[in-house]
Amino acid sequence: AVLEILRKHHFRYARTTRNNYSFDEQKELLAFEPTCHHNDQRLMELAQILVESKPTRLQIFYIWGHSYEFDVDNTWKKME
Repeated sequence: AVLEILRKHHFRYARTTRNNYSFDEQKELLAFEPTCHHNDQRLMELAQILVESKPTRLQIFYIWGHSYEFDVDNTWKKME
């Protein structure tokens, strides 16, 4: 139902909060699944995998979260 509403109102992009732990390109941009949240325990592991990879196609590392969480969780240095 949400996707129908988004399409009706000509949205082109929206994301979910479901971590997919993937760097693959996605076709459904109205239900885009990010790689992970910035507080996910696997964040740095995934970053290392991406840095060491030798991709043959487009890859996306989409980290989601809210800036206020950096203050609340004191994670500014981690993201730097």
